[in-house]
Amino acid sequence: MRTKSLLFTAALSAIGLSGAVGQVYSKNVVGYITLTAPKGLSIVANQLDNKSGNLLKDVIPALPDGSTVHFFEAGKYVSIGYFEGWEAAAATKAFSLGSAAFLEIPADATDAARKVTFVGEVAQKDASNGTLANGLSMASSRTPRAGKLSTDLGFPKTVPGAFLYKYNTTTKNYDTFGTFDNEWDGAEPSVAVGEGFFFLNAGGSSVAWNQNFEVK
Repeated sequence: MRTKSLLFTAALSAIGLSGAVGQVYSKNVVGYITLTAPKGLSIVANQLDNKSGNLLKDVIPALPDGSTVHFFEAGKYVSIGYFEGWEAAAATKAFSLGSAAFLEIPADATDAARKVTFVGEVAQKDASNGTLANGLSMASSRTPRAGKLSTDLGFPKTVPGAFLYKYNTTTKNYDTFGTFDNEWDGAEPSVAVGEGFFFLNAGGSSVAWNQNFEVK
């Protein structure tokens, strides 16, 4: 999956306060992520907050005709299709920040039509922190950054016997990574911008994934 991302400062606002406090500056960073989705299946992630509920129809406004997005929920898939526009369910289905889903692109899709762009605000500080559900779920970083999951993105290694599954678009199978004694059992997985994965958390409760990310 080829990706292109750009982060830029969209708003730098000054709020006047009385007394000796002076002015407080609030920085909001808006950006976009453009993915060239492969034909067939891939796992994509929403890593930008559109501040309007992150509904599927808004997060991904258009896809090649015949495409489908498959969400994994409560042990089963919820599929929503696109053909000359989204099915009605896309108007109420959230593609939340830090979540992931299978994107299925038909074999006859053109290269231009396979470019998928996400637009929204970059989560910073507390907003960049999230949780990993108990059991099997699809997940992603809440920030649009590539790198090693734990070393660069703060992914927890403390869940005993946990497994992470990355869908390999070349082999059409999963690359599997596990944790043992608070370390990765073998190679540490890396992710690209806009890439999601499956995570099996067998610890019995949700686990915090804190990044405390800040654009500087």
